[in-house]
Amino acid sequence: MSSLTLEYLGYIAPEYTSVDSERFNALKDIAADFVNNSVFGGKTRYAQALYIAHILKIGERGGASGTVVSEKVGDVSKNYSDPNKSMSIGSDGLGDTSYGRQYLAVRKSVVRTPII
Repeated sequence: MSSLTLEYLGYIAPEYTSVDSERFNALKDIAADFVNNSVFGGKTRYAQALYIAHILKIGERGGASGTVVSEKVGDVSKNYSDPNKSMSIGSDGLGDTSYGRQYLAVRKSVVRTPII
């Protein structure tokens, strides 16, 4: 598996190419705790990049969760839905950003559930 780099993160989330390396490395360590290579295999680097982009997007919102339901450009305004409505059980708020939703799709594609 190739190591996750800031350059690779830029391919996934171009708006985050200017993240300073210290912050990126800290987020990379956090993502490694949630995205295990033994589970994600060849999709690990991609999943880690999505996870980091999700954290950064939530950070832009000042930690506010919930999906953006309206946006105004002149005089900048954003409104968020009720985070409890957008968050499915077990998603840990990952449904609140497009990056988190993509991460969930990747996770779903690699996690096998037993058939009973």
